[in-house]
Amino acid sequence: MNAAIEDWRQRAEQAALLGNMEQEIAARQELATRSMAAGDGAGARAALDRTLVLARQLGDIDEEGRTLYALALLQQRIAPQGGAARRLLEEAEQAARKGGDLPFLARVLDKRAGLMIAEGKPLQAAKLLNDVAALHGTCGDEDARLDVLRRLAMTLQMAGKPSEAFDILLDALAESKASPAQLVRARLELHLLARGTGIEGESLQQLLDEAVADGDVGAAGYIRLQMAADALQGGDPVGGEAHADAARRDALDCLDAILYLNACLMIAEAREARGDRVGMLTILFTCKASLQDLLGEQGARPVLALIHSLEQRWGPEDFGAALEQYRAQFR
Repeated sequence: MNAAIEDWRQRAEQAALLGNMEQEIAARQELATRSMAAGDGAGARAALDRTLVLARQLGDIDEEGRTLYALALLQQRIAPQGGAARRLLEEAEQAARKGGDLPFLARVLDKRAGLMIAEGKPLQAAKLLNDVAALHGTCGDEDARLDVLRRLAMTLQMAGKPSEAFDILLDALAESKASPAQLVRARLELHLLARGTGIEGESLQQLLDEAVADGDVGAAGYIRLQMAADALQGGDPVGGEAHADAARRDALDCLDAILYLNACLMIAEAREARGDRVGMLTILFTCKASLQDLLGEQGARPVLALIHSLEQRWGPEDFGAALEQYRAQFR
């Protein structure tokens, strides 16, 4: 058994024997965090369940809400397809409204919106995101407000309402006092929405220049990723790979796993378009190893599944030959 976990378990039990509920709550929370990190979901759930009981006994509505939220995140991780996480978030929302903690309420509603999108309910998610943006505005967090409005526009586009999405984001940009980094990211989204509505948007190169000037490596990476996609769609795999590789380097600089994965997949697509199967395997195995370092084995599984799918696409003989050439590079 993990010594640190056992130590916190003993601290919690000692606090319980002394009747010190506040101290027990703190120990149970630490126990839950360490248990989850060790892959013990059941242990984390037991610690949080006890924390919830204590919070309710104390009448601490804020602690109750935070614990319900933590339980929802845990439930989503353990059983993402069930409705338990949604119900826990609804309870967390009720507690947050009673407690009056607006930033926390915004976080809960944002998570609820994410679940609705995953459940295929973008219009319901859009209503929640609108409320989240309003909460951030009330709290004076302009960066968070614009970020949510950007995601609201993406959600409306997903729901088949590109014109409404464009108008919302255009209005948001016109009045926003967010940081330059958030403004560039929102303008990139507006550029993409403009394409869907037949409106000519800003040039990606202009947006990239501004992101680089602002030192926003993440935004630069996503802009370069779109430039890579455009190049590939235009039949330019060499240019597409160059943009995607630059996006991959940006992802490594800002430790953005999603950007890194997408950039690697774009490089793989460009190399396959050029007939470079060994190069394609090289970037995919590199991506797998990097994601495994960042996120653990689970984070690398989608790439591993893609590598395995190539055997069916190329045929066992061609796949085996390409794999042998890939391995020969390291002998």
